[in-house]
Amino acid sequence: EQMTLRAPGNSLRRKGQQVLDFKSALCLEETYPEGWIAAFACLRERHEAPVGIAVGSHHTVCVASSSGDASHRVYAWGSNDSSQLGHGTFMSAGAMPSMPIGFEMVPGRLTVAELCCGSDHTVLRTEAGAVFAWGSNGRGQCGVPEDRSGSSVTHVVPRPRCMQTGQHPSMVSISAGPFHTAVVGTGGSAWMCGHAAHIALSRVRVFPGGEDPRFFF
Repeated sequence: EQMTLRAPGNSLRRKGQQVLDFKSALCLEETYPEGWIAAFACLRERHEAPVGIAVGSHHTVCVASSSGDASHRVYAWGSNDSSQLGHGTFMSAGAMPSMPIGFEMVPGRLTVAELCCGSDHTVLRTEAGAVFAWGSNGRGQCGVPEDRSGSSVTHVVPRPRCMQTGQHPSMVSISAGPFHTAVVGTGGSAWMCGHAAHIALSRVRVFPGGEDPRFFF
């Protein structure tokens, strides 16, 4: 896998130099040292099978279930530098799915309707219509704003956190870009949060901005 990074053009231009191209190769052996497929062997040993999967830039999130069990468990592996594995830690990359991600705010059994990943964050929608996000929040993509004074930003959401969507608690669709998130509710209501450059709607107030995810329809 290869990713393009933003070149340090400003500092070089001041020296009369210009960057024409800049690329960095990502070694997958560092992100998945035991191999990407090896994680599924762990699930098989628990007699679980994947029913949904999403992949970020350097992490993988999988929804799994056991035969005859309607409930789901969510596992993640890969890079964890932004706590995108959802366990509340910053363990080194390559962590295998040794335990499911905890959803303390979900009463009873967890049933997942939809799952998607941004670059370093994950968004999940339950069958009941609740939306959870975790991982990097440096651009507000997990729906956690600055405090009201604007002096503090939650850069990382280490565990699944339920997005607050005001008077529209039931969500019907989710989608994640690299650094932003979109959520659709019943009746055509919609919210968006994250990096302003990735949201081409001038009417949308994006994070960090001291508010909950912006309702714009």
